Amino acid sequence: ITLRHVNGAVFSRVNVRHVGGYGMWLREGSTNNTIDACDLSDLGGGGVRIGEMEWNVSTGRTSAVELLAASHNALIDSQILGGGYVFREGVGVLVHRSSYNTIRSNEIGHLGYTGISLGWEWGYTMPSGAGHNVISSNFIHHIGRWELCDMGGIYILGQSEGTVINSNVIAHVASYHMYAWGVYLDEGASHVTVTHNL
Repeated sequence: ITLRHVNGAVFSRVNVRHVGGYGMWLREGSTNNTIDACDLSDLGGGGVRIGEMEWNVSTGRTSAVELLAASHNALIDSQILGGGYVFREGVGVLVHRSSYNTIRSNEIGHLGYTGISLGWEWGYTMPSGAGHNVISSNFIHHIGRWELCDMGGIYILGQSEGTVINSNVIAHVASYHMYAWGVYLDEGASHVTVTHNL
């Protein structure tokens, strides 16, 4: 399920199963949409993507998306269980350059890589475009499966001003070699509040 320039859509009790990539993707211009009580499983990649990631060929770096960014979306009370079967790097919830999103009260597990990933801008010189997101009260478990490394239950890369990671339970993060964290604040991660997680 892919959205572009959609405002105010609600997906409730939707099942997405047996797909080769991600189950749902809220792309450019997707705002004020809600994914509520949905079930995503047997995924070739990951569960839900929010926002875009653009690669600048001339500089060899990621750059800010010129398109209207996705924002103010919510993923709540949903299950994302079983992914990374085709693309092992699939993430349960992948938020690229998208702000003011809420990821709350979800169960995310049995993935080959990270549970929730936010940002993707190296260093401190450029904002990640993923600020003011709230990640709270999620149960994230059985991440990694000893297949990949440099990951976490919740992974943040780059400046993410105003982002809150609160009251999540994270268990059984297993990397192939190294860097398997519960909450992983990687390079440039800053202006993030992390409280009351287990």
